[in-house]
Amino acid sequence: MSNRPLAHPACQALIQAADLRQGLDEGDCRAVLTLVSSGPVIENSLRRELAACDLSESGFQILALLATHAPEGLPLEGLERQVPTSRASLLATLVRLELSGLLTSHKGGAHSAYVLTAQGSLVFNHALQRALTWLQRLTQVVPSSDLQRAADHCRRLSHSLS
Repeated sequence: MSNRPLAHPACQALIQAADLRQGLDEGDCRAVLTLVSSGPVIENSLRRELAACDLSESGFQILALLATHAPEGLPLEGLERQVPTSRASLLATLVRLELSGLLTSHKGGAHSAYVLTAQGSLVFNHALQRALTWLQRLTQVVPSSDLQRAADHCRRLSHSLS
């Protein structure tokens, strides 16, 4: 097990304290905290891939939802149910995407909906290809069986906290 310091100061302080506490294995603590600290690193990497296409995570998710509901689009209520963000943030993202020409809103009484434009479809497909290439690169770093075991362990750790 590497003794390389973890990036987050609180994690490093916990490792040092764990080494002094009876019943805690410093290596096990380091392993759990390494798993914890890798999440934000991976998330930030994905954000950079999407930002290269001028998209946020929620913008990408909105375009993905509209692509799967083309050509009729989705009403605001449908997007609210599927995009995990506040209404204000969702509306701000929709305005940004509309100003960028990636979607349009069709107001028609009970049938108003947000619809992906041709430009939005192109941008979404480009971002999707970048993200899938990024994901493929990541999955090639660790053997599949190890990834599956790591995912199982992460689920167990998450479950123990809920």
